[in-house]
Amino acid sequence: MGNTLPLTSKFRAQTKALPAFSLSDHNRVRRSLDTLMGPEGMLLGFIGDIWRPISINRILTMQKEASKLAARGLSVAIVIRGRVNTLTNFIINTPVPVTLPLLADPDGMVQATYRTHMSPGLLLLDRRRVMRFRWLLTDELLWPMMDDVLKAASSLRKD
Repeated sequence: MGNTLPLTSKFRAQTKALPAFSLSDHNRVRRSLDTLMGPEGMLLGFIGDIWRPISINRILTMQKEASKLAARGLSVAIVIRGRVNTLTNFIINTPVPVTLPLLADPDGMVQATYRTHMSPGLLLLDRRRVMRFRWLLTDELLWPMMDDVLKAASSLRKD
């Protein structure tokens, strides 16, 4: 899923639920965190400009891995710092159909609330919206290694 560059995350285990949110997808449909949540939890990605090559690669790579995560009971969505029109243009112009929920966060409020506004990131949330793992990424790091994500996800089932 990614390379093995060190992650730049300083993370302490969380004990309380993160605030819920509702953002629009490329069809202007409001999607809430709770309705996107999978049976075991959710992997929530955060990226900036959708048109950067690394962002496009992140979206397509995560889409490719989504079935492995779904088999573990995890849903996947990506929050993008941009307007709905930008997401719509991306969906229309991407040669590969994108089936992951891409959510527009035009003013970055959700990214700031979830503390991923300074760099791309990936959060593993349990069903109660408690953040179990956070990976903050550099521009060189696509995503964390899928084995690391699956290992982290296996901890959700022990609760």
